Parts: sequence; structure tokens; C-alpha cells
Amino acid sequence: MPEYFYRITMDTPLGPRYGKAGLQVVQGKADGFLELFNRKEPLTGRVDESGSCRLQGKLVTLFHTIRYTAVGLIEKERLCLKLQGLLRGEPAIFQITGVPEGRKEKAE
Repeated sequence: MPEYFYRITMDTPLGPRYGKAGLQVVQGKADGFLELFNRKEPLTGRVDESGSCRLQGKLVTLFHTIRYTAVGLIEKERLCLKLQGLLRGEPAIFQITGVPEGRKEKAE
């Protein structure tokens, strides 16, 4: 049963937001959490053998709750997700990238 824990960065119009994500995958079913904006919210979905995933959850900010569907790639060494939801009735898309928790990113 693979477990994944990442330090994540979400790109927003107001700049990057940092947090954590964790997933446990059992027979293609994913359960975990996304921790952003000082809130830890559950997420669920599916992950195939190649790491392609489709996840659902919600982001809770000080002023908004955004229910999202995220598609992307989950691998041991990285996480790439594109979150899509509605914010004030308008489509909202956010990109999340992650590196394994405990690994330092290389300075460029």
C-alpha cells in the first residue's frame, strides 16, 4: 500500500501558497489530505498504475470554500496537480506541485 507525503506549492493570483499533502493508495483508490491556508481537508479519488490521478476535495480559505476536482500525476519523487473548481461562480484553476516531505529542493 503506497503512501505519499509531499511539501506542496500552489500557484495563486496572490502568489504561491505552501502546504502539505498526503495520500494512501490501495488498489487504485486514494484517500488522503490537502493542507493549505492553515486548514487540513480530506481528499479522495483514483490513481492508476502509471500514477495518473483524479481526486476530489475542497479548499477552505478565510472567505471561500472551493470544491475541486484535481487531475495530474502522483509519483514517488513529485506531485503535479491541476485543481479546477468554482470561485464566486467563476471557473478557478490552480496548479499544485510537490516534492517528497523531507527532501530539499535544489537551488537554481
